[in-house]
Amino acid sequence: MNQSKHLFVVFTLGVSLFKWHEIGILDREIQIYKSYIKEGWNITFLTYGDYKDREILNKFYGDRFQLIALKGRSNIFSKFDNQYINILYSIKAIFILFFYRKKIDLVKSSQLYGCWVCAIFSLINKKPWLSRTGYDFFAFLKFDISKKNNFFERMLKIFFLKWIHLIFGNMANLMIVSSEKDYENTNKWFNGEIIINKNWVYIPKFSSENFKIKSEKLVSNKKLKLIIIGRLEYQKRIDLAIDALNEAKIDFSLDIYGKGSELLNLKKNINNSISKKIKFLGNLENKKLIKTMKNYDILISTSEIEGTPKVILEAMASGLIILARKCRGNSDLINNEKNGYLFDDKKSFLRILEDFRKIPSKEIENMLINNYTRICEKHCFEKFAELEISLAKKILK
Repeated sequence: MNQSKHLFVVFTLGVSLFKWHEIGILDREIQIYKSYIKEGWNITFLTYGDYKDREILNKFYGDRFQLIALKGRSNIFSKFDNQYINILYSIKAIFILFFYRKKIDLVKSSQLYGCWVCAIFSLINKKPWLSRTGYDFFAFLKFDISKKNNFFERMLKIFFLKWIHLIFGNMANLMIVSSEKDYENTNKWFNGEIIINKNWVYIPKFSSENFKIKSEKLVSNKKLKLIIIGRLEYQKRIDLAIDALNEAKIDFSLDIYGKGSELLNLKKNINNSISKKIKFLGNLENKKLIKTMKNYDILISTSEIEGTPKVILEAMASGLIILARKCRGNSDLINNEKNGYLFDDKKSFLRILEDFRKIPSKEIENMLINNYTRICEKHCFEKFAELEISLAKKILK
């Protein structure tokens, strides 16, 4: 009998199981590792969490996964979620990996941020490293660095983070990306093999009759039910949607799911005349969110930049019309007026919403069916898991 292979999953800098649980994506992120276990692998998570990560694993998954939480028991440092403290913990992670080196067959990272942990361990111990990037780290840098920093400080941070990740990222044995665009950009700096494995989403069951009924209701209902899902941070630019809806001449309701530092600012931007129409509902577990999405008409995305946005894929799978800001990521998924609608500014945003009733229900029905079919064919979990695990096996040969 073949001996089980051991995969060490090194979490992105600062990320923990507790954070996944807080924002409602724990079960979705764990799914791929359930598939590894079915294929006979042993899995260890190396996280930037503390004792709460252990509690979460025990509660939801029993003893199926092994865990090393870098912050261990609660202490003065574990209370701070600071990037500089997390960098210190990343150094600890390298020593821990070195201690377990005889047990490790393969290390995996899910984003580039903090990839020096895997790079240094892999280089010293000659252990293979599988790197997956769900978005283009370098394209997001200027959006991720806080605008609270002065110009010189921002430029210095961007320069440093860019070059340290270019150097260490190139040490991966294989790079998995989620889109053709990310493949093109990664190919400009990464010298190894790059494979596209598109993001997966939960796919509800729909029939053609379901789409017909939904499209007819979309056109006939007086009120449009709108939904926004995402972190309440500046990069998501949810303020653009609120500014536009302050001037909307249609009847609507808007539910916003997510948490973040911009919550109070967003609430302040809402005119009294529409304050009862907009609700902030916090985070919701991903499967519950998918079930809830089916009750809405239109998903709105206002981001400055996206990778391969899972929210849009989930909305396509849930029978929603997509109204998205024209930006990288959104534009890769949406062909304007073919499978959704793209807007440039407040004027075009309002025009699309106010003209929505003029669209024939049959056109909407076809759009919903085509989007759903596309998700089933290209973004199902089974294909995603099969490809990733086959690549993991390939590295070890």
